[in-house]
Amino acid sequence: MTTKETIKLMADIDSLLDIRQGILSKIIDEDKLLDLISSDKYVFRDMDEFDNVNKDEYNRINNNRTVDIISKSTVAFMFNIVKNKLVNIEKRNVYLNESKTTELIINIYPFKLTNKETEDIIDVIFTKLNINTFITIVNMSIKDLTPRFIKDSGIVSTFIYNSKDWLDTHMKELEANKLTDNVIYFPSIIYNKPSKDDLDKITKLGFNDIFSFTEYILSANVTINFLPMVFYSNILTASGYINKFNSINKDKKLNELFEENIVKEKEVP
Repeated sequence: MTTKETIKLMADIDSLLDIRQGILSKIIDEDKLLDLISSDKYVFRDMDEFDNVNKDEYNRINNNRTVDIISKSTVAFMFNIVKNKLVNIEKRNVYLNESKTTELIINIYPFKLTNKETEDIIDVIFTKLNINTFITIVNMSIKDLTPRFIKDSGIVSTFIYNSKDWLDTHMKELEANKLTDNVIYFPSIIYNKPSKDDLDKITKLGFNDIFSFTEYILSANVTINFLPMVFYSNILTASGYINKFNSINKDKKLNELFEENIVKEKEVP
């Protein structure tokens, strides 16, 4: 019997759900929370820091997560991104007359769930996806989520929320186990704001921001794509912002929309 090839995607729970919302629900009241998560400041933030929210308290809750945070978090727009990737694989199967299967691996770390809670998450995700795909739940720390594991597991796309921890942990290993044929998606979140001098240097090299610069300098070892923060917010709120953007820019060509982010080869030393 011939074994079907499986195309695997992996996403952590922080990418699929707006876990930030669940954490904030333990700090501020519901009305203020609703105002915050629907605001421009929240949806388009560049750091996980929030007005009138004590950073130490936020970090304490984030570092000691309880299961109820999941129930207080909403599905993020990123869920649609992952779903579309799976749907496109199905369409490709039909077009090329292939029979490749798909698998979505969901990393729930650092949450510790019972078997029943794990099964419930699988049921909810499967229902929302509404496509024929395998769903697997894993609990892997950043340290265990190595380039070697991603490569050997045949994962083609990986969605990780905390770019700093993952890159800091595995930068050296990436030199030996390159992931140039695998794409890793991070949110456009800054953990340490670059100085004005650093930003000026990046701009002079032809890059629009620290994210496009990071993608470029690491491209020999890993393919990274920093996605807009709006994708990591509540799916309905984010959809509203994205639809508005698309409506405003419907008559513009693609290269006009991203002209500032285009790095011309001659500008890069």
